[in-house]
Amino acid sequence: MLTKQILEKAFVKYGSLMFLETENMRIGFNAFLQPLRYKNKMYLSNVSTELSYNSTRKFLLISPVGVGVDIADGYAGIIKAKGLSLRIDHSELVYFKNEPVYCWSIVHVIDKEDENAD
Repeated sequence: MLTKQILEKAFVKYGSLMFLETENMRIGFNAFLQPLRYKNKMYLSNVSTELSYNSTRKFLLISPVGVGVDIADGYAGIIKAKGLSLRIDHSELVYFKNEPVYCWSIVHVIDKEDENAD
């Protein structure tokens, strides 16, 4: 329980404010978002440059457990962060001693046209 509490404090203190939006709700939460630099290209569709910068606009999102970001699949909801609209590609809970402590997700930027098409 202590690990989860420490992480929750870190999300609040150091994380960026983001919003999970669906047709019926808007939930604010703090999380970490960074460009995805993944060596084996499993989530990058095998697209990267010489400097390992991914041109597909994918990011790593580390978020609190209780938010439920996995519904941001583009159909049920999206994530708004730092002026970007994001969809989840893949999401997993990370456990410590059989307790979920945070969620990591691979997300990608969607264009305004894609957002309005849903």
